Amino acid sequence: MSNYPNTRSSSPRSPQREVRIVTHVPVLQLACDAVKPTHVIEHGMGIGSTPFFHGQPTVQRIFSFENDPVWRACSGCTNFAAAHRIEAYSDERLVQWLADVPADKCVVLVDGEALERPRVLKAAMAAGVAWIVEHDAECFDGAGLRLRRELSAEHGYVAVQYVAVHPETAAYVRASAVPEVLASADFVAL
Repeated sequence: MSNYPNTRSSSPRSPQREVRIVTHVPVLQLACDAVKPTHVIEHGMGIGSTPFFHGQPTVQRIFSFENDPVWRACSGCTNFAAAHRIEAYSDERLVQWLADVPADKCVVLVDGEALERPRVLKAAMAAGVAWIVEHDAECFDGAGLRLRRELSAEHGYVAVQYVAVHPETAAYVRASAVPEVLASADFVAL
């Protein structure tokens, strides 16, 4: 892992902590191992997640929302397969994509613009997708944390934070499908 600035987090990172990238991939791997997803919705492309999803054997379709050409380029994916759609974010397209995927075989990554994140979480939870992974969870302020707890409770999700590495990653998993691994010391309740 290397240092990389995060320009999309909801609040500035502490200058005393090293900023590392792709720290969310272990949680994405847990999600993919648990769900064996056929569909992925990626809110915010990147150097870790986009190639990771392309390498998952069960994934048939990837829908990526990315507004910033710099982040599209840093994903390292230049020749996109026909099964990978990339668009600028819109609430309407997110709802359409969520309606077109099997919820129990879908993983959603939330790693894009801070102002869009609550809307993505709410739509994904309302659709009942199996796993939602949100990168940069250490940046939540009090209101952001309350919102995530309320959405999780309202839609029947267990919300945890992966604290084994910094920056931290949150995971929202349907309460009926929580794997034992989330009970490890690497995760704390959100």
